[in-house]
Amino acid sequence: MTLVPGAGRPLSTEYRLEVDTTPQVLRSGVRATVRFTVRDTADGSVVRRFETVHERMFHLFLVSQDLEHFEHLHPELRPDGSLELALALPRPGPYHFYADFLPVGGFPQLLHRAIVTADYDGTLAGAEKPLAADLEDKVIDGLRVKLESPSQVAGREQVISCFLEDAATGKPVTNLEPYLGAWGHMLILSWDLADVVHSHPLEGVSDDGGPRILFQQRFPRAGRYRLWAQFQREGKIAVASFTVDVAESAER
Repeated sequence: MTLVPGAGRPLSTEYRLEVDTTPQVLRSGVRATVRFTVRDTADGSVVRRFETVHERMFHLFLVSQDLEHFEHLHPELRPDGSLELALALPRPGPYHFYADFLPVGGFPQLLHRAIVTADYDGTLAGAEKPLAADLEDKVIDGLRVKLESPSQVAGREQVISCFLEDAATGKPVTNLEPYLGAWGHMLILSWDLADVVHSHPLEGVSDDGGPRILFQQRFPRAGRYRLWAQFQREGKIAVASFTVDVAESAER
């Protein structure tokens, strides 16, 4: 598997994330085993113990270079300290892994590595797709997800609100089920893949079971961001994506 430098600045300097696959040459549509190893940058030792956060020790987000493909995955911890999963990338091109975890005795980490399938003959720039603002309601498996607070300003603590309705009846949804210990999850990624956050609903403010789920976020820079919101209802996980513009702050 060919590894390429991740776009943007490093997300952490305390730990290093290594990625390898079987087979070594990774092709789209072919199932492969992917292993992740976390090392302490101070001495190169393998990190073998992780805290359980939101019911898992390791949250992994897979995103394509054009931000069209998204998966929230959970590799299994192996005796040697590596974390392993099986996956098949849907089409040729570059992909990005964002690993969210908490080493025992350490601080929360969000590390990035990028891969390129062997059957892709283009460039990283050629795989990019200009993001268009997208605030339209999304309907997934009968669940309508509305983004209520699309106006965002860089540098401010703000709330992103999602309102959930039954797509068939139009009635507010109140039967959401906890997904990984929360009423929802949200991954937020900047247009240039440099800024990323794994966000969770505000407790005591969001409605238990729906319909209104609120996430708090501070966008570091002005620009365009892709959001993926995840909710569980009737055993199904719905993923709704939006693209928002974040304005420059008028404060100096």
